Amino acid sequence: MGDGDCVEGTPELIVEVAATSAFFDLSDKLRVYRHKGVQEHLIWRIYDRQLN
Repeated sequence: MGDGDCVEGTPELIVEVAATSAFFDLSDKLRVYRHKGVQEHLIWRIYDRQLN
């Protein structure tokens, strides 16, 4: 914890629900997350019911 009630640092896990943004979430956004040190990233693609 940082000052006050805010959490600081990179999260270990990010989970997202995606419809039309799935391509962006699996490409550009994923590269940013990896660069920032996120260890796990899950996306639930609602249209084709897939978990990535």
